[in-house]
Amino acid sequence: MSHGWVPVVKRRTVVQKERRLPLPGEIHVKIGDTVAPDTIVASARVPHRSHVVDVADVLGVDAPDAEYFMTKKIGEETTSDEIIAVRPKFFFFRSERICKSPVNGVIKEISRGKVLIQEIRQLEVRAYIPGTVVGELADEGVVVKTTAMLIQGAFGVGGETHGELMVIQSPNDIITDKDISLNCEGKILVGGSLVTLEALQKAVATGVKGIIVGGIEQKDLVDFLGYEIGIPITGDEDIGITLILTEGFGRIPIADKTFRLLQSFSGRQACMNGSTQIRLNAIRPEVIIPLKKET
Repeated sequence: MSHGWVPVVKRRTVVQKERRLPLPGEIHVKIGDTVAPDTIVASARVPHRSHVVDVADVLGVDAPDAEYFMTKKIGEETTSDEIIAVRPKFFFFRSERICKSPVNGVIKEISRGKVLIQEIRQLEVRAYIPGTVVGELADEGVVVKTTAMLIQGAFGVGGETHGELMVIQSPNDIITDKDISLNCEGKILVGGSLVTLEALQKAVATGVKGIIVGGIEQKDLVDFLGYEIGIPITGDEDIGITLILTEGFGRIPIADKTFRLLQSFSGRQACMNGSTQIRLNAIRPEVIIPLKKET
């Protein structure tokens, strides 16, 4: 797991994060603004899947007649569950029928009793860390800066999250399901040498934001994810929690310096990201705890 990697453990350092959209969009903050982890700094409307709605079938009319009952035109936007066609009660129609859009999107085509809707999703980029906006990336994003404690781990899964740091074990202990309680909800837990599969599963069910631990058995991680990690690139897993291994696979106590530093910040708000890329352009999972001025 080392691959020549040297752990980064810094009590105080300057952290800058580029918060960038994958395509041009709208920037919601400006240089000098103070942001929180959940502050939306940029957003973009992104075309997604296309959906075909059989309006004629829903309204119970002949395909050529369906267009007369449309309440939306080509090029108009529609929201999920918004009415796009109405067949009123009149003459031989004994009851009113309505047809709704299944998604947020744009009406792209109306033909032969069917409507093609291009789904549009709102992509939002949040600040991730609390700090100050110090740069703009054209119409794609911003740079956020803060002074913080920084620890990089050996491996992680799960994306960006934040919560209160809570130490629940000593460096040599094992985190089991018995260590996870309702008091852990919304917290980032710091443990010892190993976390079990059952503990991870209970943590997700309890609403734990993240776990920082020395190691995990590789089989338990595979069972938790439901698949083998073939290419060592992580961070996009939708698993309900972020996990960072400070040392690697197997039962390995958190390094003393790392544990003592995390312990000294227990009760403070922490940001973490499990994204890992071990080979080219190496990316390591990280724990960031913004510092107060007096720290």
